[in-house]
Amino acid sequence: MPRSEDELATIMLMNGIGTILSYVGELFMIYSYFAHPYNRRYSMKLVISLIFSDVGYTFANTLSYFNRNHHICFIEGFLRCFFVISSLVWVMIMLHISYKQIVNPSPRIEEGYPKLLALNIGLSMVPVIVVAFSHLTSQEAYYGHFLGFCGVVPEFWEMVLIEVPMWFLIISTGFYIYWIVRAMRTLHPNKTNVEYRSIIIYPIILTVLWLPNTIDRIIYFFTDDTIYEIALLHIIATRLEGFANAVIYGKRHLKILKAAKKRSLTSFLKSGAFAQELQISEADL
Repeated sequence: MPRSEDELATIMLMNGIGTILSYVGELFMIYSYFAHPYNRRYSMKLVISLIFSDVGYTFANTLSYFNRNHHICFIEGFLRCFFVISSLVWVMIMLHISYKQIVNPSPRIEEGYPKLLALNIGLSMVPVIVVAFSHLTSQEAYYGHFLGFCGVVPEFWEMVLIEVPMWFLIISTGFYIYWIVRAMRTLHPNKTNVEYRSIIIYPIILTVLWLPNTIDRIIYFFTDDTIYEIALLHIIATRLEGFANAVIYGKRHLKILKAAKKRSLTSFLKSGAFAQELQISEADL
């Protein structure tokens, strides 16, 4: 059933508010990463890679206000599809690396980052190129409008290219969290290895915030209609992902800054006390 003008206006308002908040959160995290040397550990590099994907998705949401032009609609749909898949791939990489480093740490783990980046871009390009090719030829699948936003249509292809990977992520996140918690209790009962343990909160945030979207899409797939309240919750939750990540990041970041203020930054970074303060801060998360 078509949404009323008031309902669509509310959806677009929530999109705008969430988009602004996410821009603020994402830019804060990116600035903090490059501005403070103690943030540039490999675990945070993976988190910031996820945040760059979030920025791309947020930009796609910004284009929603200009998508009456079919060229902009195509760009919005292309970017939305690419960066959603990119976020999912980064989350799976973060979970796998975290588990691997907790169970069997490798001092050379950072050397594999270029390959992970290439893997992410390659996997993210597959669905967007498939849809773009179809859009320009048979139009069996194409980038079109849905509730005022441009994405993959018809719904069957949205389910295959976006929702099925999302379900895989949700299930995999549950398994990885279980494995990581079990490994921490068995191998690190005193929480001495907390660097990679602390970043699993970001995959959890993404999984939780994208659940309303998954429910909304399933309902539409089987009924060819949406429930307004669930659709609105879907928009609010997914648009706040960048902001929610920044809240968690900010909590940890402020604790480390408080520790750094106890002495000059130079002597703090050179001393072994930094590692101890960092472990204390992250163990509280």
